[in-house]
Amino acid sequence: MQELATSRILWFAFLVTQVVFAFVGTFLLPPPASAPEVTTMAAVSAAALPELGALVLAPRLFGHMPAASAWILKYALCEGIAMFGVAAHAIGAPSPLALGLHAVAIVALLTQFPTAERFTRWEVDRLGRSPQ
Repeated sequence: MQELATSRILWFAFLVTQVVFAFVGTFLLPPPASAPEVTTMAAVSAAALPELGALVLAPRLFGHMPAASAWILKYALCEGIAMFGVAAHAIGAPSPLALGLHAVAIVALLTQFPTAERFTRWEVDRLGRSPQ
């Protein structure tokens, strides 16, 4: 199944990207001139929640799409969470907060690894029939 192989390649690429985001945020971004306000840090952290929620609701949101397309969108949601980790680093949030966002993004992506069983189940659910 070509779609599954392609999805696995994309999954790996998204995983590498998230690790790069964590590395850049932790080691390469210059520290800000002043510490961020607590409300700013809370807003950056809370902004990642809708993406995590959309990932949880993916079967409802993307259930009409072919599995390969839905998985790409799920990977993008995970990457979006990682971007909030970069934003947290950029505003000078404490490292545990920023790295926590990166960890959530990576764990979320790890749970989305494409398998033949998941792809088949997705398509069966999408088409509303049992496999033959």
